[in-house]
Amino acid sequence: MSDEVRCYHSHPPASPRSDLAAGQVVRAVVVCVHVFGLGVWLPEHAEFGHVNTPQMGVAIARTLDDYPTVGTFLTASVLGYSGAQYQLRLQVVTPPQA
Repeated sequence: MSDEVRCYHSHPPASPRSDLAAGQVVRAVVVCVHVFGLGVWLPEHAEFGHVNTPQMGVAIARTLDDYPTVGTFLTASVLGYSGAQYQLRLQVVTPPQA
């Protein structure tokens, strides 16, 4: 992943990918953190995704310090695609690992 790729939200996909099915477990790395959730990169699939705060598997986050930091690896489950820009939605299934 190049250094200019800092936030998922500046790189929305053009269409959903057929090789990522709902329920599939994937490895992801956090690339951006926002009050509404995490932007992640799936290195084995070369795709960006998003984890909304309720799907992070942590207690209610009060500040951004409560979220996994950029560079943290996660194991996540694919929830599917949503929105007009086909945003890949994920849910964390294992605790973050540095």
